This record gives sequence, C-alpha cells and structure tokens, in this order.
Amino acid sequence: MPGGTIITLAAYDIDRAFIFRDPATNITGANGHQQHRGIEVTAFGSPVQGLRLFGSFSTFDPTLKRTAGGLQDGTEPVGLAKALASANVDFDVPGVTGLAANFGAFYVGPSVINNANRIRLPGWARVDASLRYVFSVGDNEFRLQANVDNLLNKRAYQVDGGSYVKTLIRRTFSASLAVDF
Repeated sequence: MPGGTIITLAAYDIDRAFIFRDPATNITGANGHQQHRGIEVTAFGSPVQGLRLFGSFSTFDPTLKRTAGGLQDGTEPVGLAKALASANVDFDVPGVTGLAANFGAFYVGPSVINNANRIRLPGWARVDASLRYVFSVGDNEFRLQANVDNLLNKRAYQVDGGSYVKTLIRRTFSASLAVDF
C-alpha cells in the first residue's frame, strides 16, 4: 500500500547459557553465560505505488561471563558480529505489468573466530539482485524469478556455526518457477 511506513525500535538484554567445545578434551558443554545487549531499528514501507523499501540495523555487545575459572569472562562469543545492516529496494518495472526488480545490500561486521578473541575476521558487505515476473494462465498464477546472489562477487570469510570459517558464497545464479493452483 503506498504511503504506509512502519518503523520499529527494539532494545534487548538476553542472558543465555554459553555452549562451548573444549579443544583440549573435545567435550561440548555449558561453560558460563553469554549476554547480548543491543538495539535494532527496522523500517519498511511503500512510499509510492510500485516501490517497496526495507532497511534494518542492529548493534549489540555480546559478552561472556561466569565462565569456568573466569578464563573467558569479558570476551566475545565466536562468530557473532557486533553490527548487522541490510537495505532492500523492490520496484515494479514501468511499462511491463507483472515485472519487478529487487536489489538488496547486506553488511556483517567483524567477528572473532577463536575463544581467546585473538583472531578477528573483517566485516563484509554483499549485494544481491533479482527479477520476478508474475503472470496468469487460466485460473493459475505463476511466478518466474531469476536471482543473482553476491552480484559483485565479493570475496570474504564468515564464521559458520561458531566453529567453522567458510568463504562467502561466490556469485550465484538461480531461477525458479512457482504456481498457485
């Protein structure tokens, strides 16, 4: 709906168990708590007919506390970026009924990759794009979509699951066809 915009603001303080795999013993178990304090701002809406916008930003301070012997107290949990941001623009292509384009940008801040917090991966940004065409055949509505993830083929690394470092997905093309019947 044109003209509608929603903005949300959230503040949080979450305390949960810290699950840790001890590299010396290879045993996984609870080892203290991790506290996440932060804020998140999200806005989305349709300022004019055919244009849809979305954006979000969050920043938080993840900290370990009450760890065994206090050895990791005050450090950051592995793999958690202190800042995340995204922006998305989706618009109807003028003159072609049912055709829309979408562009999204995503940012993930730096994160540590070891429990001692001595090694940090740099933050990274990625841009994705897609085209979709919605059309009807009889009583059925079809949606044909083509996507390009990591449009600029950005090379970066990210922590996956708190224990693995992997490369950011390379430029990837995909397509799909969906039908409502």
